[in-house]
Amino acid sequence: MNHWVFKATPSDYDYTKELCVGREENWDSVKASDSMRVGDGVFFWASFPLCHVAGLGIVTKIHREGGVRVRYLTNCFDSPLPIKELKALPVLRNTRFFKSGSYGTAFLLTEAERRALDELVTARNPSADIGREHGAASKIKEGICPDLFKVSASFSDGEITLKEAREQLVALGINPGSATNYLYNSRHILAGRCYKRAMTIDVTGAFLSWIKVHRIPEEYANSLRALEAHIQYFEAYSGTRRTKLRQLLEQHKGVPNQGDVNWLGHRKGSGAARLDQLLSRGATMDELKQARGGVHSHIGHLRKDWGIRCEEKDGKWRMVGTDQPARDDLPDGPPAGCEEPEQISRTVLTYTRDPAVRAYVLSKAKGRCEYCGEMGFLKPDGKPYLEAHHLLALSEDGPDTSDNVVALCANHHREAHYGHERAKLEAAVIAKR
Repeated sequence: MNHWVFKATPSDYDYTKELCVGREENWDSVKASDSMRVGDGVFFWASFPLCHVAGLGIVTKIHREGGVRVRYLTNCFDSPLPIKELKALPVLRNTRFFKSGSYGTAFLLTEAERRALDELVTARNPSADIGREHGAASKIKEGICPDLFKVSASFSDGEITLKEAREQLVALGINPGSATNYLYNSRHILAGRCYKRAMTIDVTGAFLSWIKVHRIPEEYANSLRALEAHIQYFEAYSGTRRTKLRQLLEQHKGVPNQGDVNWLGHRKGSGAARLDQLLSRGATMDELKQARGGVHSHIGHLRKDWGIRCEEKDGKWRMVGTDQPARDDLPDGPPAGCEEPEQISRTVLTYTRDPAVRAYVLSKAKGRCEYCGEMGFLKPDGKPYLEAHHLLALSEDGPDTSDNVVALCANHHREAHYGHERAKLEAAVIAKR
């Protein structure tokens, strides 16, 4: 990745009005050289009479005619870098972009010049969010390869298959179980849906920063909503508060250009957004109805689209973030039960499954559980019994393909759905494959 200075004269281009986080603009005056690539970083230089670095950006497209398109990563700096301060550093004293040049001239920086400019930007504008890959010290920690996010995004966009994406991540040194988690999480994150497979703080933060730079602003806003939903889900499921994840989310929420919507995509100030706020802290049904009508349909929407369950306890409805049934207190003695249970009829939503996929996976397993290696119990016909398990559930947009289906014994199939360490179980099965 290269780093450039794009020059503009103040009389022709007012940075204070043009620089806006997330805004994209064509710089047709810039003639892209053979060494310029999409993803290259840009410092914007306001030439005479201002003579200062005004803001940051990134190249998002190179036109056939030679011009480029950029996305601004900052607003105009509150404290621009003046030429006097830049020349005080020996490495920048004789840099070429100080000299005269026409509007739109692009100057290629050396690595030493880029590093010096980055340090000055951070020192003079600590609130500026330098969300670039070449700002790796604060964004993508050592050991986290940016290709992880590129491959995951390619899979989410449907450009490569699950098998191809997993092979590429394994080639980067990522174990197969973690690779699968990253790939399916990325699909949910970019779409703004709750993801249920945990990632480390470092990977989550690096993923958000990468999305901010390389994807459209709507997907960056989606990623923040997906993280909020994941936190809600995880805290309800584990009973543990994800303090560091919440801090990470708040840091990114402070970045401009988030749009006028809340973390669930509802317009701020709307009735739906007020319901979200009330349900997150707990409210009576009367309070909910005063905020907006259609409370039950809204609760149904949260469960269907986000996996967030709302339950009533002590007279108040609140989000619990999981589809697990409510844990009612057990009575002191055995329950009375019912001598003649009533029959009811229900309409259930199910997913069509290809019987050939199930048959192929079970046949390949030859009666042995892919997790424990033990034979399944024998059925009346003398054949071992196994069950087909989708690693990523169909309800989470998982595919019904042999890559996503494994053969498990009945005990470990239930554990894969309800066990405390179900993610480790699935990762072990993938690693064995």
